[in-house]
Formats: sequence, C-alpha cells, structure tokens
Amino acid sequence: MNIWSPDCKGDQFSASVIRLASGPETGDTNGIYVGWAGGDGSTGCYDLRCPGFVQTDKGIVLGDVFNKTSDYGGIQQVADVHITQDPVTKNWILSFGKEERQAGYWPKELFPLMAGDKGATRLSFGGITMRGIEQEESPPMGSGYKPDKDARHSAIMIQILFSGNYSEFRAPFDYETDNILDNSKCYGLNNYGQTDDYGYLIAFGGPGGPNC
Repeated sequence: MNIWSPDCKGDQFSASVIRLASGPETGDTNGIYVGWAGGDGSTGCYDLRCPGFVQTDKGIVLGDVFNKTSDYGGIQQVADVHITQDPVTKNWILSFGKEERQAGYWPKELFPLMAGDKGATRLSFGGITMRGIEQEESPPMGSGYKPDKDARHSAIMIQILFSGNYSEFRAPFDYETDNILDNSKCYGLNNYGQTDDYGYLIAFGGPGGPNC
C-alpha cells in the first residue's frame, strides 16, 4: 500500500487498511486491521495501546510515524505488509517487506472465530474514514483525490495476494470480490484486477467534505 498524510481535523479519522475477519458483519466478529492511519480516531485503541499483540522485533514499532509520505504524481512511499497464520502455533504473524521481517504476532486466543484451521472468512482492502462527533465534514481519504488513470494520484494497494489452508498464494478471482463504495460523491474506487505492471491493483480515495 502507498502511504499518504490526509488532512484530518479534530477527531476525524482516515486510514488505509487490510482487514481479516470472521463472524457476522453485525454482532460477534473477530477481525485484524493492519495499515496506516491519520487523525485521532475518537474511541477505541490502536497499535500497542491495545492489549494482546506480542512485539518480537524492537526495530519495528507499531504506531510509529512514517518519515516520508507519497507525492501526488511523484515518488510513492509504500509499505509491504504480510499477515499470516503460523501452521504450528496458529498465532497470527505480522511482517513487513519483501524479506517478510516479523514485527510480532497476535495470539490465537484473541480470535476464537478464527481459531485453528477456521482462518478468516473475509478479506477487505481499501480506505476508511470517520467524521467524528466534533466535525461537520468527512476527512480526505488517501491523497485526497479520486482515482484516475495514474496510480500515483490516489491511494492504491498492489500485488494483493491471499492463501487458504496454507495453499499457494494467489490473486483474487473476479467472482470472489465485491466493490463497496459508500459515497461516490466524496470518494472513488477503481478495481483494476490483475495487471501486468502492479499485479492485482485497487485504487481509492477522495476529498471528503460536508455531504458524506
């Protein structure tokens, strides 16, 4: 995923995330969210402020600040993120980079609906924004621009791969995906599918505003 710094005010929240989840969308749901975020986020906790995650690499700190963000139409700053389930311990491992450097893991006990070989039943990729209770407008998502023909203009995720039951990693098939866009007036979403240059590519983002 490429990294941006959306202009969030007060308790606004804007993020680019990968989500693994099991259980109903409403009710008892287990989920893991990984990505970058801007803004306060109001209620809830993130990173090491939440109990449970076991950090094993002192050189990778969850919640740290990115020193550089992407330039519109220019150099893109990216994070290469991997979430895998250890086949022996069944814990959920977070790693970064092409070398898959392990930052730590979430113990399997945190996610009973994803325990053992159940795994996650849903994968989500994209952006999330929250207006907050103090603001009258929704914040920008990603670069603040809707996606267009240039992948350097918006938030993107590339080389999306997943695996089930420890099989080989592969890109999603078209029939396996749903494109969800809550408000097309404020944000945009392009699912390009499998591409020659970027692998499986999605682009998303937008300016937000008062009517979102």
